[in-house]
Amino acid sequence: MIHDPMSLAGVRVKHPELDSVQDLTAAAKDAELVVLGTEWKIYRELDAASFGELVAKKTVIDGRNALPYHAWQEAGWKVIALGRNLENA
Repeated sequence: MIHDPMSLAGVRVKHPELDSVQDLTAAAKDAELVVLGTEWKIYRELDAASFGELVAKKTVIDGRNALPYHAWQEAGWKVIALGRNLENA
């Protein structure tokens, strides 16, 4: 499931085969993996604890190193941040 606050219309035109939604909570519902590929404020300011209640498995790949990873780890997330060597409990 794909979510982007700015470019979903373009994604839908170029890649109609991808499942995209306007609602972030719908995109995250029961996800086994969250991949962050952009630094939009809406994502940087997510509350890791409450967002974690939506997903099936708390694993995030932060491809932009935009998340405050300590807060996400404290909320029980496994954080994989590209270019960083993070320890996860």
